[in-house]
Amino acid sequence: MADNNPAAWDSLRAGSVQRYLHGEETLRVTAFNAASGVRLRISGRRLDRAGGMSTFSDQLTPTTNRAATTFDKPMVEGWLLSVAVRIDAGSPADGQCYVLLELGLGSGNQFVPLDVLASDTISATRRVAWPGSALRGPLDGAGTVRTISGSTPAAAAEVSETVPTGARWELIAFRATFVTSAVVANRLPRLQLDDGLTTFWNSPVNINHAASITIGYQFAAGLGQSFSDSITNEFQALPANLRMLGTWRIRTLTGSISAGDQWSAIVYIVREWIEGA
Repeated sequence: MADNNPAAWDSLRAGSVQRYLHGEETLRVTAFNAASGVRLRISGRRLDRAGGMSTFSDQLTPTTNRAATTFDKPMVEGWLLSVAVRIDAGSPADGQCYVLLELGLGSGNQFVPLDVLASDTISATRRVAWPGSALRGPLDGAGTVRTISGSTPAAAAEVSETVPTGARWELIAFRATFVTSAVVANRLPRLQLDDGLTTFWNSPVNINHAASITIGYQFAAGLGQSFSDSITNEFQALPANLRMLGTWRIRTLTGSISAGDQWSAIVYIVREWIEGA
């Protein structure tokens, strides 16, 4: 495929899959990642005007804070035939790493996107490739189910867990143990969800928690009604399919809490997505 064969060149240039590049374009790979130890391998094929085939292969190590990590690859004049991004190290679960492939002009802060080639979540068993991959947003997939051990607050303090910046959570279940001191009073625990300012869900329990008693409070999405299996376990409902944004909070609020009371053994299950760009 050479310059002395203009008919063949024009035929390739008019193709619907390959992309003709003038040598001014940049291939940008942007990754949003929440898993540790992840390294991406970026590879592709090009065809120059003289008919020579070449390949490229580069690495990108994204951060683990769900923020955008970018890699810019200057393109030469000719045809971009294919690009693929795969996991080179690490094992992110489905939904923990999202990749965006773009063509544009410039690089760094001066990058101007012109076209999106592919966008999808990536895992050890799924690559993002052009041509081939669909254009999917970071919230389009099933997400990753995570079991998280919460932070134990100080005595007489409330549980407070915050959705990480760049994440989207669906709270599936929450469990915490509350131990009361010998101070005589009925405590009134509840679980509330808020956006940092406004409470939009408040789930009071249906018992009075007396002094010197340990009770495990369990909240589950879709539970029809509150009930107790004994004095040591209380079950409450959570809203189903409620997605919480970054910086939104999961908190307890305990009426008549005493100085010696203690929340502990905090565990919750969430379905997590990455917000992406």
